[in-house]
Amino acid sequence: MICTSVFLIREAISTVNMISPSKEIQREQYRQAKSIHGGFWGYWVATISIQLSRLWLPTAKLRLLLYQYFNQKYPPGIKDNEAELPLEEYPSLNALFTRGIKPEYRPIARFSTVWAIASAK
Repeated sequence: MICTSVFLIREAISTVNMISPSKEIQREQYRQAKSIHGGFWGYWVATISIQLSRLWLPTAKLRLLLYQYFNQKYPPGIKDNEAELPLEEYPSLNALFTRGIKPEYRPIARFSTVWAIASAK
């Protein structure tokens, strides 16, 4: 029994030493994500939420119902007059919340003069 345990421990140590850099990076990313989300269950909920937000909603009626629910649940809601497309055109929650807006709602200032800062010596 002890010999088997020692063998298993040695085998585990040798496989840990042979982990490729990409696996080490993935392990560190997972560790940090668990830490950020408050442990395994928080990380799991965040991961599932991301997957659900990317889920394609098959009908325009279902999309409108879901988007109206979000409008009521989270004020000030979704301003559909600012969106580039009608709300039912966005196929998922992720697409809705990362949508573009009409240019007149977020104008970009145009400057005729470019200011250059020179380093003084």
